Amino acid sequence: MTALSPEQATAESQWVLQFSHGYDGPFLDCARQYAVLFKDTPYKVCTVYLTGKPSAEVAQGSASDEVIFLDYSSKQVRGLKLAAIKDFKKIVASRNFTLCIAHRFKPIYIALWGSKLPVIGVHHAFGDYNRRSRQLLANHFRQRLRLLGVSNAVRDDMRVSLPKFTADHIQTLYNRIDVEAVRAEQVSREAARQFLDVPQGAWIVGNVGRLHPDKDQATLIKGFAKALPELPAGSLLVIMGSGRLERPLKQLVTDLAVEESVRFLGQVPNGRRYFKAFDLFALTSDHEPFGMVLLEA
Repeated sequence: MTALSPEQATAESQWVLQFSHGYDGPFLDCARQYAVLFKDTPYKVCTVYLTGKPSAEVAQGSASDEVIFLDYSSKQVRGLKLAAIKDFKKIVASRNFTLCIAHRFKPIYIALWGSKLPVIGVHHAFGDYNRRSRQLLANHFRQRLRLLGVSNAVRDDMRVSLPKFTADHIQTLYNRIDVEAVRAEQVSREAARQFLDVPQGAWIVGNVGRLHPDKDQATLIKGFAKALPELPAGSLLVIMGSGRLERPLKQLVTDLAVEESVRFLGQVPNGRRYFKAFDLFALTSDHEPFGMVLLEA
């Protein structure tokens, strides 16, 4: 755990504690969005990442007064998460925190058990409270727990699962992007293709997202394979992301005999910098809580 600075953690300062599961995919930008809400206010923001290695680039991109990396692996935060709760308690005791904004369920769980702070839980997916154990936790702490969904659909999904919460305690706060900031950080088409190691002259369909059933890359691959004879010679489907469906999706590509036309790039840090490499962006999710990557594209 990165040490706190006594000089910065003054008793006179009022702090907001933002607790994120990690900074992969869109979650670094989500953390930045919430941190900048407190710019030019009396509050300072301390952003804590439960998973992910310490990174100066991530710290800078978090737009926070202080950034702490707990550096847990995904395996280490399964089960009761007692070590993480202990570390969280130390952070809470170090400053004059007013409230905690926690993104996704595991940080919400840790924040509720590891502090007495009011917790605003931000949910980015459907079904987070389908489990009975999670419903019991939320109901137990509902006096100091308020929930936000990144879309009305996510909000309504939570309201159905948690009928003991009043409607005003489960609200919507949409994700957003700073269009000028996104444009400013994007590299040229040529530089993007060089970085991603794809041909400069190819016609490229791009897809970005976890390799997960919700993202339905299987339909995209099948559709691309079917359309390939009608596309320009040397066309490519480039998929940026990682996940548990990597092996079956690669097998599908083999079964369709399009290995030379589909590239799996894995997880690409700050992938939106390279979107100009694509001639066409395709999002084939069968449902999306918000679809932030579509805004970025």
